[in-house]
Amino acid sequence: MGSKSPLLSPPTKPGVRRLSSVSATFEDLALGPATVAPPDHITKPSDAHETAAAMEMAKFRLNQLGPVGDLTPPSPPETTFTDQYAFAFDIDGVLIRGGKPIPQAVEAMKVLNGQNEYGVKVPYIFVTNGGGKTEQERCLDLSRQLEMEISPGQFICGHTPMREMSEKYKTVLVVGGEGDKCRKVAEGYGFKDVVTPGDIIKDNKDTTPFRKLTEDETNHSHARNFGETEIEAIFVFADSRDWAGDQQIILDLLMSKHGRLGT
Repeated sequence: MGSKSPLLSPPTKPGVRRLSSVSATFEDLALGPATVAPPDHITKPSDAHETAAAMEMAKFRLNQLGPVGDLTPPSPPETTFTDQYAFAFDIDGVLIRGGKPIPQAVEAMKVLNGQNEYGVKVPYIFVTNGGGKTEQERCLDLSRQLEMEISPGQFICGHTPMREMSEKYKTVLVVGGEGDKCRKVAEGYGFKDVVTPGDIIKDNKDTTPFRKLTEDETNHSHARNFGETEIEAIFVFADSRDWAGDQQIILDLLMSKHGRLGT
């Protein structure tokens, strides 16, 4: 962990905005690269800033490159960051328990942010199989809970890899989560036509005879003629709230012709 270790470069232009975890919104985070920090961290240096900003800029650059491009980074100048290894943390039960930070987890993050005998900062990301929230929403939540600077670029949710499929399929069924939250996440990934089980049940209640939509589900569901709609792919974005009904719809689709229900 001495001077011989290759090191990551600090973030460069176009730069990363630092937003308050108290006042930042999803819309603020959608405007470009940003980190989220407790208000008292905004006006002074933060040990966690380098990691959060570096990961956010890496995500931004990859998005700019698209599916092709030169992914070889330039030779970086020396910093206190190592890229010899990194940590990936689950959140629930590892960093947070019952909505509150685990004290030992807070201390561990301080060590990774440079408060160690070598003064070396170690990169880290957060992974969660929870769905129904965007990476930006997860970032806001965790920054408030840990009272630490974090960026959306550090998050990998269960559905994050599915954004890579948004250009391949037009009409898709997205399963899981509450209401149409997963629909909104999928649309944020660039999926053009997102269907939920509620849409299908609203169109034909006999599809799942033992499940009845609540008033809220009915309001968030969009009926159409699914006998003429070709659903090209099925994605499970989060835990289902009714596996029996959702599995019935999934099986009906898998057995249909060209993704047209009832065929």
